[in-house]
Amino acid sequence: MVSIRVPASLADALPGKAEVDHNSGNLVPSVEIDDFATARTVVGHSNGIGAAVPLQIESQLASGEFVLLNYQNPWIKPVYGLIFLKNRTLSPIAEVFMEKVIKLEWEADKKNKALLEKYQ
Repeated sequence: MVSIRVPASLADALPGKAEVDHNSGNLVPSVEIDDFATARTVVGHSNGIGAAVPLQIESQLASGEFVLLNYQNPWIKPVYGLIFLKNRTLSPIAEVFMEKVIKLEWEADKKNKALLEKYQ
């Protein structure tokens, strides 16, 4: 497994086995990396597997360099929040930004679903 350290709460989401860091409780993958570009490089030049949404590896899927494994947990979604001060009106630009983030997430989700259908 080629990955960053993973919180122990996501242990069931990962295939295979990994060690647990006794200080932090995080799962330590077989090959630990710090960024996604490195993960793509390591997976592309080894027998490693990694986790990604199809949009992140679209060009590698299109070229046939990577294939999708039949392992998915659809309940894993990005978690983020947009915060602002209580009892304050958002600025017009903040409202536009929030709308754009929501739209981009919707579009990415739609594209990921299409890529899953195409490459599975």
